[in-house]
Amino acid sequence: MKYPTAFVAFAAAIFAKEIPKDPKRAAELYDSGVMHEMIMSAKAEQLQVESEMGILNSLAGPDYEELHFAQCKNGTAVPFRDRPNFSFRCNNVCH
Repeated sequence: MKYPTAFVAFAAAIFAKEIPKDPKRAAELYDSGVMHEMIMSAKAEQLQVESEMGILNSLAGPDYEELHFAQCKNGTAVPFRDRPNFSFRCNNVCH
């Protein structure tokens, strides 16, 4: 076959289908907040381990300035007015 990649991409697009939401599973895990709690506890555990290992110590200190509120204008946020080149892309971040 001359174009195997194109064929696979075409077949995947045709057969791709979104899995319908399972209401029972959604209620048990997501709507109840159980999944959120699992994710947050895993994150807290990881941060605790990294903190004990000293990995996070290099991230604290005078090298990193606090970022103030920066309004998103035309897809760009500039937290420091005196440094316009220090900017972040933003779009539809908060609604």
